[in-house]
Amino acid sequence: MAETAVAIYWDFENVHACLIDDEAGEQTYRTTARYRSQEVVIDVARIAGYAAGFGRVAVHRAYANWQYFGKYAADLQAQAIDLVQLFPLTSTKNGADIRLALDVVDDLQLHPQITHVVVVGSDSDYTALAQRCRTYGIHFVGVGTARTARGYPAACDQFIRYHELPPSPRFVPAVLPAASPVTGAAAASLDGAANLVERAVRRIIAENGAASPWVLKAAVRPMIKRLDPGFEESALGFAAFSDLVTALGERIVERTGRFDHELAVRADLASAESPSADPSAAVADGAAAAPPVDLDLADPFGPVTPAAIVEGLLKRKKQRLPVDKQLLWTGTELIPEIFAAAPNGVVESFDSLRLQLETAAAARGIAVPESEFRKLKAILWRAHAFEPLGYALGLRLRAPDADALRLRAVATLLGLLPDPAEADRSALTEAIFGPAATAEQQSLISAALLALAEHPAASAEADATDGTDEAGCPDEPVGWSSAA
Repeated sequence: MAETAVAIYWDFENVHACLIDDEAGEQTYRTTARYRSQEVVIDVARIAGYAAGFGRVAVHRAYANWQYFGKYAADLQAQAIDLVQLFPLTSTKNGADIRLALDVVDDLQLHPQITHVVVVGSDSDYTALAQRCRTYGIHFVGVGTARTARGYPAACDQFIRYHELPPSPRFVPAVLPAASPVTGAAAASLDGAANLVERAVRRIIAENGAASPWVLKAAVRPMIKRLDPGFEESALGFAAFSDLVTALGERIVERTGRFDHELAVRADLASAESPSADPSAAVADGAAAAPPVDLDLADPFGPVTPAAIVEGLLKRKKQRLPVDKQLLWTGTELIPEIFAAAPNGVVESFDSLRLQLETAAAARGIAVPESEFRKLKAILWRAHAFEPLGYALGLRLRAPDADALRLRAVATLLGLLPDPAEADRSALTEAIFGPAATAEQQSLISAALLALAEHPAASAEADATDGTDEAGCPDEPVGWSSAA
């Protein structure tokens, strides 16, 4: 009988986090324990011994951000595990699943003697890997936890949960502190954060003149930075703003809206449901009282306005508008200034442009997160406003000034609509610049409509552009010149 060879792969942080959440409660690892030195909760020998029972171990590899798992050193060395360092790609992902899957496929090609693959992890994303291994004739074994989704075990030849394995004789798990209520200075900090989030939500409602207590979640953090430029959720121990919102669940409510996640102040929702409530009491900072909140139970997303329809039509063309409606106006003023100040009018890259725009906008009290810059860049790319000069040579701006750049951008957006000339101009203005649009911005809408009428080919060209960041620059659209 041919000898069996086993390849073992650990999504180490995934298993560690699941075991902590099993012990201390849902989301405990993500909200309170991540990005700090970790206690030993995995019985490494328990799993390694089980996996070695399938045959001689040929590959034994584990993936994690090891700077936080030093207390596991002795256990990992005892099993001769090869450690792969993965720094976090985002606040919530380290890319271990993709790297692990790629290594499995590579190892199966490089080492044809491997007969068994054992993956230690609760991520259901490994389902496709299990199916592929079985297609290759490899025996696939999954080791998960109580949190493993049902579909993944069905894709494995064998699957077992961590707690179903017998513990190793010498392992003594760390005693995790029980979840305790936030008190003292931490409670005061969270109360301050909750007050700030409530102020931001109410300010957005007041500035937009909205009739609904719900606002786009993406708009809340930029508003918070306007109210308090020194705000950072990391100072409160949260890796992301979403984690802070989750912790403020007693005062802030989140839901999935028509286009994106939305937030509301829980007290304002309660007031809206009460006929005797005074809606003006929910407005802070001396702002004018918003109209009474109308919770339309027949339409949980609130009333559909003409401006919302325009935004929806743009999204169908894969073009999203910035959450801060005035960013399109301010950004198209600052970007020509940045290019004018650059040597020979050339900016090194889009990353350089983003950083310079963030700095210039911050001087005016405006926050430009990367997600908002991407939306603005996509609009200007569709408008053929940039001229890439080649690899590592930088880019130029085709529009000579703010007026020309704004006209390009707005005309491009209107050109994506089915019949912009017949649309209500106030709805177009509100969709692009918000309900507080100025007379100058209204005039720009009219000028852009006139430009489209004079050069209808520009509309077709904008519709044909997908707005992605291509490596090469598309041809100049018909009807536009560099001085347009």
